[in-house]
Amino acid sequence: MYEEMLVRNYSPRTISTYISLVSAVSKHFGKIPEQISIGKLRNTFSIRSKSTKCPLQG
Repeated sequence: MYEEMLVRNYSPRTISTYISLVSAVSKHFGKIPEQISIGKLRNTFSIRSKSTKCPLQG
């Protein structure tokens, strides 16, 4: 993932932010990113976006 962003010439800040967010999502689900389905992400963010909390907070 990191190498792909370097090849695509992403800024260091973009890379850092993306890696941090992917890490937070991974920790939230207790799985590596490849094991989290798009449907599960959509469902979680849809439900959580209706609350006033950040989508990844309990």
